[in-house]
Formats: sequence, structure tokens, C-alpha cells
Amino acid sequence: MKIKLENIEILEKAEVNLDGLTVIGGLNDSGKSTVGKALMALIKADNIARMFKENENFKSDRIRLFRKQVELLFEDQIHRMHTNRSLIELKHNQDLLYSCLISRERNPKKDVGFINFDQSSISSYEDYRIFTDCTFIQTPLIWELYDFFDTITTSREEASLYFQAQNLKYPYTLFDIYKKLKVKREQGLVNIDLIEKIKTIIGGDFTKSDLNKYRFAKKDQNAFEQNIELMNTATGIKYFGLLQVLLKNGYFDSECFFIFDEPENHLHPNWQVKFAELIVEIIVKMNAKILIASHSHYMIEALECYSKKYQLKDKANFYFADNGCINNESSLEKVYEKLAEPFDTLDKLDIEALNNAN
Repeated sequence: MKIKLENIEILEKAEVNLDGLTVIGGLNDSGKSTVGKALMALIKADNIARMFKENENFKSDRIRLFRKQVELLFEDQIHRMHTNRSLIELKHNQDLLYSCLISRERNPKKDVGFINFDQSSISSYEDYRIFTDCTFIQTPLIWELYDFFDTITTSREEASLYFQAQNLKYPYTLFDIYKKLKVKREQGLVNIDLIEKIKTIIGGDFTKSDLNKYRFAKKDQNAFEQNIELMNTATGIKYFGLLQVLLKNGYFDSECFFIFDEPENHLHPNWQVKFAELIVEIIVKMNAKILIASHSHYMIEALECYSKKYQLKDKANFYFADNGCINNESSLEKVYEKLAEPFDTLDKLDIEALNNAN
């Protein structure tokens, strides 16, 4: 599986394999997240279009829904600066699954004008598909918004009964995760060993109360269990809680693609290493496909080490995002060199301080 991007957001060009573990390293504002958002837009548009089950309108539905995904994920700003034409392609082996050409030409006042899916090898909703869903995880903030989403979901259902329209705007990727935390996937795979491993790491379990609200059930040194409100739970624990509940609800397998955007932002270096091992184990044991965008030396090196330990071999791909391009030419060396620059700066400051002291 390979995704190709040309002139999408900050990226001039990117070609990335998506066979198992995919890691894109680089500094902030280097285009790491763009690959994940483009992939999610393609997968979501295709799968939602299939729900209509009207073969004659499938292509037009998919174009319309892709435009909506661009609005939600890119806020309509999908083109690279000073360009009028952009391309997103997804291939499985030699089969062209999606080929989306985006142009300003028909509407120069809007960033997204003309969208063409005609080059895709998928022309019918009956044609095969690789992924049934895609999840973009950027922050554990969803736990703070879980009750809020519960409320607006109920309000929308009540409003629909009385034919009332509701135009509430909320973070799309967070609402997508909320639905997966709330509802178990039919016939989803569950791995108890991985769930228990997370429980050991964080010293507790994310459970639902009788009111269907999540709590963190933490055990103290005397094995006494205490239910802790999520607002009083550490952010790093909440991130592992996301993994734990998504595993319980059966969302990790070969059909559901996952994207983790800079997960290290909420994790101590020790937990970055543990998180990396869990990700690799999920890929190995659940046959999952996962993309991670990271600017952490610890995270990327841990993913490299565990991919070797668990023998991912050719299913682990590492890339370097820099100067508007993403490729894998000597990528790990370039990533480590770039991400180590702060340590070099600190070493120089230490030497200067030592010289001044003498």
C-alpha cells in the first residue's frame, strides 16, 4: 500500500508506504500530519459514499464527500502555496484505488474548486476496498469532551424528531474518536493480553459507570480500587486509556487504519518507549496498519528498536519530512541528526559555561 501526494498543504511531494508501521519524523511544520489527514479524507469519503448504495451516484457522492472531508480536515486550505493543482493517490500493489485531482481552475476564489476521481480503479461501490475506516488521534482531550459530545448527540437526536436543524460546529476528528469510545465495533477483534498490559503500565483500567460515563479505576499499593474522575487523571494515562478502550471496543485490525499525530506530546520519555512497544505489538498481533508522525528522538528510536525485536522487517517504514518533501532515503539518519540538534546546542552551552568558569 502506498500513498502519493503532490502539492498538498505544505508538502510539494511525498511517497509513503503503508504496509504495517509507518513513521514520519521531522520538525514542527514539516508536513508530517498532512499525509495522515489526506489519507483519512480519502478513506472516509469512499466509505461514507458506499453507505448510500446507489451505484449510479457513487462517483459523484464520493467527490462531494471528499470535498466535505477537505473542509473538515484542512478547512479548505489543501493546496500548497502558489499552486493550482494538487494530487492524492493511493495504490494497493499495482491497483490504483484512489486518484484524486484537485484544482482551483474552475473556482479561483476557493482553494478547492474542481475535484476529479475519474482516474480511480474503483468506479462502483461494489468494487473491493482495503480499509473500512480511518482514525486520526491527535490528543487525549477527547476524554474532557466525552460528556459534551454525549449531550450534543442527544440534542441532535431530539431535534431530528421535531424536524429542527442544528448547526453545531465541533472538532471532527475528536467526534470520530468519541463514537469509537462509545460504541463497540461489531465482530471487532479484542486482545485481552494487550488490554492487561496497558492496565499494568498505568496501574488501572478505564471502565464505564452505570451511567455510561468513563472513570479511571486505579488500584493503590494495597490493591484497593478507587474510581477517579477523568478530569483528575493525568494526561499521559488518558492517552494510554484511549488505546485501552479502542482495543476493548475492537477497532484495531487490518481494515481500520490508525494515525497517531505526535503522541509524545503527552508522554514522559519512559512512557514513550512503552507506547512504542504497544504500537508495534498491536501491528504484529492484530495485523493493524498504523501511521505515526513524531518529532521525538525517543519515540522514533523506540519504534525502530521494537520493530526489529518483533521482526516487522519490511513492514516497518521510516521517513523524513523536510523542505516540503517526504522520502525514505537515509531517513533515520537524517531524522536522528535533525532531532539531536537541541542536544548539540546544550552541549555547546555546557562547554561555554565550563570555559567561563575556568
